[in-house]
Amino acid sequence: MGDDDVAEYALALRELVVNSKPVITSLTMLAGEITGNDPGLTKMVTSLIEKHIRVNRGKVKLTGFYLLDSVCKNVKGHFVQCFGANLVTTFLGAYAAVDDVTRKAMVRLLGTWNNVFPQNTLGAIQRGIAGGGGALPGPPSGVGGFGAGGGGGALPPPPMNAAAQGSLLASMLVGGGDISGLLKSIAFAKAHAHGSALPLTPGVTQQRQTALPPPPAPPPSAPPQTTVAAATPAATQKSHDLPPLGAGFDPTTGEAELRKRREIVIHALYGDKPHQCVTTGARFASRNELDA
Repeated sequence: MGDDDVAEYALALRELVVNSKPVITSLTMLAGEITGNDPGLTKMVTSLIEKHIRVNRGKVKLTGFYLLDSVCKNVKGHFVQCFGANLVTTFLGAYAAVDDVTRKAMVRLLGTWNNVFPQNTLGAIQRGIAGGGGALPGPPSGVGGFGAGGGGGALPPPPMNAAAQGSLLASMLVGGGDISGLLKSIAFAKAHAHGSALPLTPGVTQQRQTALPPPPAPPPSAPPQTTVAAATPAATQKSHDLPPLGAGFDPTTGEAELRKRREIVIHALYGDKPHQCVTTGARFASRNELDA
């Protein structure tokens, strides 16, 4: 992971123009993969998201705050400190530039950060809003402040555990979805930057995709009360099993192939964990772990 991955993240951010849960989730997970525990890379990704908020208009700024919110609540680590350093100026600058509907959504989001950012940072934002004549409603109802509300659009997705994140992104890879738009955007921008229609080198992207957990297995034909099932060797050695994607795979022309489930890849990654939960898709090495 390095500067090339940060550059790819900048391209992927161009797709964040609406409050799309799949796009926000995939960008959140990608931010965690790129930065790891590296403070320098974390600061670079933070700057990209802050720039997305700063240079865009209206509700596109709001989508940037939803991504900021998701990264800080799910990835955490150095991101909380990096975003907190400029949060007052980032928030108040955007608040002054948007309409009343978007302002209300921003204030509701601010109310969910009591356990995320320091109180002195949040207090400075609240004083800035009040000093500018903005209204400060009471804290939102519900855990973490995620509830239905009118006037400001949908709130960002709540924090997800690892199993839920894996299932969501894996289902996007198999069944299509907004992530295909991210891949196309990155490929197009890279080709345009080089002045030719060069295909996207899939090294990093393919590695991230194959490292994801497999999508949840379909429900077995057993009685309804059965909630777990163990994978059998035959399931990984089907006669119609598709070969893995090669190093020269081009996602701009082979998107349909990217969506197909490849048992040989799953077997190579999870062959030592034959027991799979049909609810979450998580795999375990022994039946005792599965039943725990």
